[in-house]
Amino acid sequence: MSFQYAQVPRLYQNLYDCLSDPGELDVIDAIRAAEIHAACSERCHPRRRAQQRIATAQRLPGANQLLD
Repeated sequence: MSFQYAQVPRLYQNLYDCLSDPGELDVIDAIRAAEIHAACSERCHPRRRAQQRIATAQRLPGANQLLD
C-alpha cells in the first residue's frame, strides 16, 4: 500500500509581517510582497527579500515573460 500526501496550502504568515524574514520567495510571492510592502522602509524583511528575488529574476533569460 502506498501513501500519498495531501497538498498543503502554503501559509503566508510571515509575508505580511515586516519584522519576520519570509525566507526564499518565488517570483509571484516576491511581486505580492513588493506590493504589500511598497511603503515600508528598507528595514522591512519581506520588502528586502522581494527586491532581491525580483532583481534575480530580471537577470534570467526570458525574464520579460516572467515579470509581464
